[in-house]
Amino acid sequence: MSPKSQPQSQVNRRPSAGKSNDGGSSAPGPFEFIVYTQLDDQEEKTQQLSKIRSHATFSSYQERKRARRSISDPESEDYSAADSPRSRRTLHPKLQGSSQGRSRDRVPEHGALVNLSPAKESSTARQWDVVKSANLSQIDPHVLEPFNVLPLQGNPTLHRTVRFYFDYVPTLFPYKNYDPHAALGGKQSPQKDPVWQLSLENEAFFSCMLKVTSAVRDRTKGLPVSLETLHYQAEAVRIINRKMRLGEDLGSLIYPIGFAAGMSCAVGDEGAMMHLNAVRRLVAMKGGLPNLSHFLQRFITWLDYQVAGTWQMAPSWPSILPPIESLLPPTLCAMSAQQTEVSMTGFPPGPTYARIYNVIRLMHGLDLALTSRWSSEVGAFSVTDLILSIHHNICEMISKEVPRDAQSAVNGATDSALLTNLFANTGSHSEMQMDGLMLINDRTAHIFIRTAMHHMKMKFTAGTHYIAHLQELLKDDYIRMLLMRDWSLEMLLWILFVGAEASLYGRPQRHWYMQQLGSTIGLLQIPSKNEFERVLRRFPWTKGFQEAAVDRVWDEAATQPAPSGQNRLPICGPVPP
Repeated sequence: MSPKSQPQSQVNRRPSAGKSNDGGSSAPGPFEFIVYTQLDDQEEKTQQLSKIRSHATFSSYQERKRARRSISDPESEDYSAADSPRSRRTLHPKLQGSSQGRSRDRVPEHGALVNLSPAKESSTARQWDVVKSANLSQIDPHVLEPFNVLPLQGNPTLHRTVRFYFDYVPTLFPYKNYDPHAALGGKQSPQKDPVWQLSLENEAFFSCMLKVTSAVRDRTKGLPVSLETLHYQAEAVRIINRKMRLGEDLGSLIYPIGFAAGMSCAVGDEGAMMHLNAVRRLVAMKGGLPNLSHFLQRFITWLDYQVAGTWQMAPSWPSILPPIESLLPPTLCAMSAQQTEVSMTGFPPGPTYARIYNVIRLMHGLDLALTSRWSSEVGAFSVTDLILSIHHNICEMISKEVPRDAQSAVNGATDSALLTNLFANTGSHSEMQMDGLMLINDRTAHIFIRTAMHHMKMKFTAGTHYIAHLQELLKDDYIRMLLMRDWSLEMLLWILFVGAEASLYGRPQRHWYMQQLGSTIGLLQIPSKNEFERVLRRFPWTKGFQEAAVDRVWDEAATQPAPSGQNRLPICGPVPP
């Protein structure tokens, strides 16, 4: 027999310490008795809720909660043990928020929907059917109060939020040819959309998304979005991943996370990293490269609306999303196209590479947009991590669709070769340097290439996340693989020079790079700044570099003391005489 169907005389034993069932005080014991009962009938419930709404003028939600406790039990106005978060987790969902022995007099604050309108006698099912029908004019403002999803600052605010939610959800999860305004006018039913339907059938998902909607409305008013909202977004995505069966439609699955990451940029780097990492994990799990370009285009669009703060109360997005060129200045658009052309050099033509080209173009554009337009270095770093996580899918696609006689065109489609082909804008005569990059770990090569492209090719600050991560990777033992050829010390000099120049003054990372650079200059026995510049010009991205950068780094590195202990790189390759 379930607890819900037990008679009133039957009790369950739960660990707690507090009052006894008769309301009198007793010594704390190892157990307390919780009585499980059925909900009151409609008449008792309506009378009780009328008393509660008489306190609607209280200024805060906490005052209303205290009023509810005083109405249910005038002798207890203090915060009881059964109202604590720990005890609340042990209660039956229909009795959450109630203290022991008073379940018949309490209104369930979570769980089943109830009709909170004294003017209507309709059942819970009928109220919920009204919500499902999207007939917003008939929605009772009180119907969502048991969720406690809003600060409840008055019925008009709640009603507007509900209306905004039902106008907003179809735009967040649109299906083909869906017009949200036609649906709101009764000309088109939104029931065909699976995610929109889930928001109506799953109360937990609806509750999480309504909290997110409230945060969106706050954003339109210039109010900050709390990190708590991001956790509700993550929970909503978890429910989607568990409940929905979307098959190969990866875009439908990860689009909510893309939206969440867009809002996260307004909250801070912690939220952006959390949601973009979720995107990376889902992409790796589903292997959905064909759908990734569609997701990236939507993600860029959402970032533009979210961070720019152009949200309106009834957002209406075009059926064809604006191209990335409309989101970036002309200079950055040209730079993105140039990077994409270089990245795809050597790939044979075909439909597979057309899709890859689109993905890479959007990746470059998203990286540029995050760095230059929205100043989110954590977001850009997460995009780099996302690129690295999907390159295995690209390799697999190449191995399946590229003829064997064309494998040489993509350097065997190995992981390291693919990284260098896709993301290394090295120019001509760079086989020696790229062979050297293939000797080191993929992640080290990838992070270094992105660092160099950001700072030296695109003239952007690389960001402390790139610099610090590259430093940690260089400290690992596999850097020894880099030092197995005669010219490897020169390559190490190039990597350290890029890291030092990209680091900010006064940061520990810059001091570390300068120390290692000074030590490498000594090992190579470079006598002058001119010789130092001659070595650097052999490598990519430094041919057009300003002489001031070489002078600055040379003067600073030459005065650095030699590193010792854990700060020294493991130099074990051949050392010139």
